[in-house]
Amino acid sequence: MDKEQKELRPNFFVLLDIDPNKDWNTDEYQKVFRRKRNDWSRQSSMSIGQRAAQAKRNLELSSEITKVMEDRGLREKERQAAQEEGAVEREERKKLFENRLIIFNAKDSTTPEEIAAFAKEFADLYTREQVTSRITVATGETQHTVHRATLDLTRAKVIAQGLQFLHKSSLYDFLECPITSATPILNKRAKAIYEETNSIANKSQEVTYRSELAGQAIAIFANDNKRAQYDESLRLARFKKQLVDIEETLKHSPDKTISRRQVAIFLDQAQQAGWKRPDALQQLKEYARDKKWLVDDLQERTPIARIVCGNCQSLNDPGQNHCRNCGTLVFLPCPSCGERIASDSQNCGQCGFPIGNRHLVEMQLTEAQTLLINCQIQKARSILEETIMYWQPPKPDQLTQRLERLLYDLQKQEKSQQQLAEQVQRLLGQNKLLAARQVLITPEARVLSERVPQLNEIEGNIEQARTFYRQAGAQGRSNDERIKLCQQALALCSDFEEARTLLGTLPPTEPAHLQATRSGTSIHLSWSAAPTAHVTYTIVRKALSPPNSAKDGIVLGTVTGLDYDDRGPEKGLPLYYAVFSAHEKISSRKGATLTEPILLADDVTQARIEAYDHQIRLFWEVPAHAETVLIMRKEDRTPQTEHDGYMVAECPAHQTQYIDRHVQNQQSYYYTLFARFKDQNDKLIAAPGISLTAIPDAPPATIRTLIVHAVQADTSAAIDATDTDTSIKEVFLEWQPPEKGKAIILKSTRSLQQYTGKMISEDELQGLGERLEENQDSLTDRQIGNGVTYYTPVVLYNQIAYMGETQRFSNVSDVKNVRWQNLGDAIRLQWLWPPQCQEVRLAYSTEHEPRAHDSSTTEIRIQHNEYARRGYYDFHGKSSMHYYLSLTVISQQQGEHIESQGIKLSVQQAELLSVRYEIRRAGRLSKRSILYITAAQATTLPTLVLVGRQGRIPVHKADGDNVLRVEHRYVEGKGFQVELPNNSSARNLYCKLFLEDDGLYQRIEIYHPHEDKLKVQ
Repeated sequence: MDKEQKELRPNFFVLLDIDPNKDWNTDEYQKVFRRKRNDWSRQSSMSIGQRAAQAKRNLELSSEITKVMEDRGLREKERQAAQEEGAVEREERKKLFENRLIIFNAKDSTTPEEIAAFAKEFADLYTREQVTSRITVATGETQHTVHRATLDLTRAKVIAQGLQFLHKSSLYDFLECPITSATPILNKRAKAIYEETNSIANKSQEVTYRSELAGQAIAIFANDNKRAQYDESLRLARFKKQLVDIEETLKHSPDKTISRRQVAIFLDQAQQAGWKRPDALQQLKEYARDKKWLVDDLQERTPIARIVCGNCQSLNDPGQNHCRNCGTLVFLPCPSCGERIASDSQNCGQCGFPIGNRHLVEMQLTEAQTLLINCQIQKARSILEETIMYWQPPKPDQLTQRLERLLYDLQKQEKSQQQLAEQVQRLLGQNKLLAARQVLITPEARVLSERVPQLNEIEGNIEQARTFYRQAGAQGRSNDERIKLCQQALALCSDFEEARTLLGTLPPTEPAHLQATRSGTSIHLSWSAAPTAHVTYTIVRKALSPPNSAKDGIVLGTVTGLDYDDRGPEKGLPLYYAVFSAHEKISSRKGATLTEPILLADDVTQARIEAYDHQIRLFWEVPAHAETVLIMRKEDRTPQTEHDGYMVAECPAHQTQYIDRHVQNQQSYYYTLFARFKDQNDKLIAAPGISLTAIPDAPPATIRTLIVHAVQADTSAAIDATDTDTSIKEVFLEWQPPEKGKAIILKSTRSLQQYTGKMISEDELQGLGERLEENQDSLTDRQIGNGVTYYTPVVLYNQIAYMGETQRFSNVSDVKNVRWQNLGDAIRLQWLWPPQCQEVRLAYSTEHEPRAHDSSTTEIRIQHNEYARRGYYDFHGKSSMHYYLSLTVISQQQGEHIESQGIKLSVQQAELLSVRYEIRRAGRLSKRSILYITAAQATTLPTLVLVGRQGRIPVHKADGDNVLRVEHRYVEGKGFQVELPNNSSARNLYCKLFLEDDGLYQRIEIYHPHEDKLKVQ
């Protein structure tokens, strides 16, 4: 609501008495508004004066009230304005209350009725209890003091005795909680002490008193009523003690007068004990009257409302923000509702928040902070977790922020402590006792719970390790004994470097009885254990000579067992093996070795055989380290050994093929190729051998002629003869079948012309192209792609491929939907370009179909961008001339010039015959219409059709009804006319003339007149 609106009308929430802080209820609003309108109507009609005038003004606002309160946006603005007005009004009311309270407390005395009326006046701000707690003036009925319930005297006496023994002033002091703490907290503290003391078997007198007091506290702080009884007993006990102190003071006073200052001190102490000053003064006067004392209470007749600190119970003058004794706030803002609350209150009178717990929370946070500084993490966590339950405001305040900071510090210390414990545990797991001890003696490690027992165990093991070390260094012990003692020391303390250094000077005894056995391509090794205990075994392999040490050769591995499999031995060389024992990176001086080396002979690889006319060719790859390849041959079976059969040749290692020319055609020959290697004695050792078989024969003749036929796609759905899709559907290939062998076609994307007439291995065809196989003399390739494809005929015989001549085949899409039109002076050509096409070649001849390299054929190159500018191409020939045309797509693919099959046309260029016509009335007075036709020259006109349509001109021949058919006739001079039939006199009929044969439009052009001359009159 803006300022102008405020001045013009009241706030509608205030006017209707609707609380702006509550959720909106439409039904409740309508009910209130209806009641208010009735009241205003009654008041405006029955009353006079200002009240009637105000009611009338309110009625006039009804429509605006409805508009604002039933519109969500306007209503929300009105609500905010009402809340602002209410907040301002509330602050003004609080100021009024404080001023009135000062005046009220300045009276000599008051009555309960006056207090009740005063509390009722400000009931919108405070409860009656809150108002009463602020009143310090004595009531007129103080002589009739209300006695509240107290503890049983026996119980009170027991509690007092226990507190006296423990030097505690109250159960609050015993529980170490401020008097403002919530009752459940006090009960919980009492139970914790009770459980702690009961767990002690042999109880001292102090423990017994603590246990008894804890039990009493559990019962007293079970609920607020029992707590109130204890508080009253405590209040009375302290008051009686004050009276006793006064009496003792006046024993030696001659005038028996309690001075003005003594009265003030007495009342201060009474107020600290929970008494109201007027009540305490009244009690003092009654006691003095009984004792015949005088009381100087002049100062207390105008009492000053002093304030008790909830933390230390000290008294503070009005206007002080902080306690003069402990420095805490005297009045605290409630963290829930923001109300200003006295610090000695247990709960907020406005919202009930337990604000009295604040002093306990502050005390525990300080204690937790001290514990964290001293690294007492578990105790700090316990206190912080407990404190969280005591202070839970709806939104964060300074205490919760402090609590969160302490929790963060706690988590950091816990993480650091955990990392420290894990580091120690990791070192102990590795038997690194010296390093673990170094960590445990740091100041940071003093908080670890297992620190002391871990240190004790570490010290014992280190001392035992040192004993083993000293024994190992003593004279007269064998090498193996000294090794064992050093190993025992290191087993206890792995970072005992003195023992490790000594062990490094003591090589172990070597193993024995090394044996090797072949298992396929692996070698299995086994040996006997070394006399030295706790050693590992290092396996070393070396070619040509035995290893002399653990570093002389290839280290295959280190094991703790007594066998090893070498799964990748080097082939073709004599291999020596040795096994050395080792500990702490020192190996035995000698090793267990083989008496004889192992040699694995590997066969030749990629062996193949090819049979030709009176010769056989053998191919292979030589294995590493082979000296020779021995070729053995037999005619009845495969040679089994290097001495079985006829030795064809022994080839050196660098040779990878051999031609055996000493063979006869049609005879089977069996070969075995043996790779041979030198052993340690230079003796040749043969591999198992690779066997091959072949039959030599005369080669077949190659296929000399390959005929390629392109099969076009189906054109049955074409619109006319020139609307042809020339894309190729499949390719049919045929050839003369060979006399022997198998014929196949090799399909490739590159020319294989360099292989024509050559013989290659059948395996080599795989990298040259795709094999096509179907019939012995033909096949159909149905997988046709765009571009150039090469087909090469091949004859396969005895695993040899005999290559024929490659044929090139081009598959490029032609132009589509070719149209032509005779314009008289030119032929207009139109077509659709295939994708990615940039050029078309137009070839023409007047004698025959266009041919390449023919003198009668003329070629024109048409670029795509040139055609696209017009959308057609005009071919300017000679009139009355017949032309043979072809349109060929030209493409470039991978740098190669490719042409399509081409589209062929036959066209006639001639002068166009112009025909004109119009619809006329037969005469001025006649109602009949005629069709009048003229021609540019004397000629025979073909059959014409007049088409009519009501309401508009027909667009094409089928767009209407046939009105008249004009048969072909000769025309000259002025032309001729034809009378329209009677049924053509329909109203609003338009007619248009067409050729009956559409093919004649290439030489006849009909000029259509204005629409006025197309309408039947």
